[in-house]
Amino acid sequence: MSQDGVVITPEVWANATDDDARDRLLAASMSPEEFASYQRGHQTRDEVDRLLSHSPPPAPVTGPTYWMKLRSVAAAIRPRSRLTFWYGAEKGISHRHVDPLRLTRVRRHWYLDAWDFDKEAMRIFRIDRMAPPHVGDRLVDPGPVPRWTPSDDFRAQVLNTGSRMAADLVLRSQDDDALARLPDVDGILDPIDWRTFGFTALVGDWRQLVAALATVDAAITVRGPDDFREYLTRAATRLATISGRTEEDPP
Repeated sequence: MSQDGVVITPEVWANATDDDARDRLLAASMSPEEFASYQRGHQTRDEVDRLLSHSPPPAPVTGPTYWMKLRSVAAAIRPRSRLTFWYGAEKGISHRHVDPLRLTRVRRHWYLDAWDFDKEAMRIFRIDRMAPPHVGDRLVDPGPVPRWTPSDDFRAQVLNTGSRMAADLVLRSQDDDALARLPDVDGILDPIDWRTFGFTALVGDWRQLVAALATVDAAITVRGPDDFREYLTRAATRLATISGRTEEDPP
């Protein structure tokens, strides 16, 4: 287990003027066994340096590294595998290892709900503030996903779950890029396998969701609710009429 509460601040990191000094800081953030197995020398120091030197971007990063991190987190959620990563917060950098539970998208940012083993509490982590995570072994006896957590308060506040419409979707892709094909709306992700994801889409009205789904290049199944299915059917009929096509026309 890493040492609870060890945080590397930008000032402390800057005062560590050589690699040996920085390695000592990294080692102080983890147990000897964890440091020995996780240590990647200059690469690890670069990850911490990058997190400390650059404030989080105002808009989400969508490059290859960002999507790699998101895929790694999703891969750890399905089997409930231990996830470890360096994380940059307002106070500095800390090494975290967690039981990953849920992914939530808010205004195009992705957040991980996880049980923090050191804090013994639920925590929320923003994906773009993580260094690339390491997916460890499957947890031997993971606890049940909590019915209520502080993360649910977070969702209620930023997602306005009480006043928005929710649709239950399943998205399937023929390649491993299904995450990048999700509709561009807020929601909660439920990884099923590498190419299949459940997604609870949260929108202000059904028209917003229909417009988002029209741009998705993947197979989508609507599991509910019925009123969204009916709205979607009416929208499809209107579009077919506008295009001059009918159900009897050949494709």
